[in-house]
Amino acid sequence: MLISPAISAQTAASDSVQTGISEEPREVVEYDAEDIYFAVDSGLAYLTGDAKVVSGTMTLAAHRIVLDVNAGEVCAFGKRDSTGAWVGRPQFKDGTQTFSQDEVCYNFETGKGLSRHAVTTEQEIVFHAERAKRQPDETVHVRDGKFTTCDADNPHFHFHLTKAIMVPNEKVVSGPLYLKFRKIPTPLALPFGWFPLQREKQNQGILLPGYGDGGNLGFFLKDLGYYMPIGDHWDAKLLTDIYTGGSWAARVTSNYNY
Repeated sequence: MLISPAISAQTAASDSVQTGISEEPREVVEYDAEDIYFAVDSGLAYLTGDAKVVSGTMTLAAHRIVLDVNAGEVCAFGKRDSTGAWVGRPQFKDGTQTFSQDEVCYNFETGKGLSRHAVTTEQEIVFHAERAKRQPDETVHVRDGKFTTCDADNPHFHFHLTKAIMVPNEKVVSGPLYLKFRKIPTPLALPFGWFPLQREKQNQGILLPGYGDGGNLGFFLKDLGYYMPIGDHWDAKLLTDIYTGGSWAARVTSNYNY
């Protein structure tokens, strides 16, 4: 059955037979699209054109979505137009978390998800992931990630993370990482990284730099460093400025909060 133009529909758990054991009702799933094809035998709904699925606090929007009503799973896909630009790239939102990605699959029952080429922003920090697995506790496990303050689709600079775990609104903890300008790696590498995401209360960890053009000195990363609280009132920062022309500078700052 093909339904057009845009409509809305929803699925809910069917009435259960009283067995003396109560079952929690399944989450209501609402969906909407320009074209909807529902295969009754398989329980699959194929949504195309401004497709959207809503379940509880989760909203998923994309050009094309496949919803498995029986399994409580949904997969979303974008497409490229004749110029190569994305149309309807999947946008996943759950609470305060928002992700843009090429493809995503999510299970309503388990709260687990899998994304390809995902991007999310925390404060002014942009986090790219070649592969990202969302866990029920909302932590995100990443393979081949990029961590940067540059908001370009292809960042001018980033820390390349081989693997990492992101705890939303708190921190990113990574394995081996190294700094890259575009696709060019630099000698600056670390065996692990700890990036605080909270800004209202700073935590110990790596401070991401600003990026710019220093004229004759070349492009630069400014205020790359490490923040360390010392007791309840003292803190210290080790900051570095690095220029592509070969110059660099380092300094230590401290602050006492009364």
